[in-house]
Amino acid sequence: MKPFITGAAGLIGSELAKRLGRKYQIKCFDNLSSGKEENLPPNRIFFEADIRDYKQVHGLIQGTDTVFHLAAHTNSRAGIANPQLDYENQIIGTRNILNAMGDWGIKKLVYTSTCGVYGDDAVKPISETHSPLVPICPYAQCKLVSEWLIKDLAEKYDIQVWIMRLGNIVGGVMQNGVIRDLIRKLKVDRTKLDVMGSKIQSRPFISVEDCVDGILYAFGHSNEKANLYNIGGAESTTIAEMVTMLLEETGLDIPVTYDKRDRGWDGSAIQVRLNVDKVKKLGWEAKLNSNDAVRKAVKEILIYEDFS
Repeated sequence: MKPFITGAAGLIGSELAKRLGRKYQIKCFDNLSSGKEENLPPNRIFFEADIRDYKQVHGLIQGTDTVFHLAAHTNSRAGIANPQLDYENQIIGTRNILNAMGDWGIKKLVYTSTCGVYGDDAVKPISETHSPLVPICPYAQCKLVSEWLIKDLAEKYDIQVWIMRLGNIVGGVMQNGVIRDLIRKLKVDRTKLDVMGSKIQSRPFISVEDCVDGILYAFGHSNEKANLYNIGGAESTTIAEMVTMLLEETGLDIPVTYDKRDRGWDGSAIQVRLNVDKVKKLGWEAKLNSNDAVRKAVKEILIYEDFS
């Protein structure tokens, strides 16, 4: 395999680059808007480039045979304020990848989508066949449009596709997310903690290591023309549980105040639960449950943020 990774310097991309770099010579790029080149392994060919620039994408992708497309604008709240960021980085970027693949005859694409495409419907764990798909923020909406675009152009260019709808990924080098937000608040004021949203907001958190394991396992053990998998854990963690873990790991005994709103910000789902039976039938499941993934991430980010 001759892998090409977009968004390689971010949380998932850098972990994927490390894994693939153990067996293959990888080419990768990132615009470094949130990721850092230092996150990447030494044995890679890296380019600082922008997925919105078709000429750059077309030139860099040449000579590869499998594309892992992870590049996206990952700050959901910034995307709500300016949806153009998600449109350009996800929809235009994905179109550029597909057209370049078609031009060079590259036949395999692995795309990381999001469980956010399911919207705010969490009465029961949601499977890949769930309908209707009603994402509620620009990030997830653009991910879903990108899925449709992939299905359309993959047929045109005869590309085999793996779409991975990921749970909420947590790990030490993450630049955005509720864990880091809470830790940064505590760095400013350790006497109290104000939390956006309600105690009952919940997500199916998964460690970045388990996430990459799941992506590579599903890629290696399925061979349909179009493959679709939820990658995450069967359990979810509430914001209240996350806050408890954070206070335990910091040793702080302080008052916690939750917002009166039922969600942290507009476009943020209240509860998300994934049905991961399909990928389990392939033979894979996450090593850490949602709570354990959160606690591991809390410890890692406390070190990364130099919280002492």
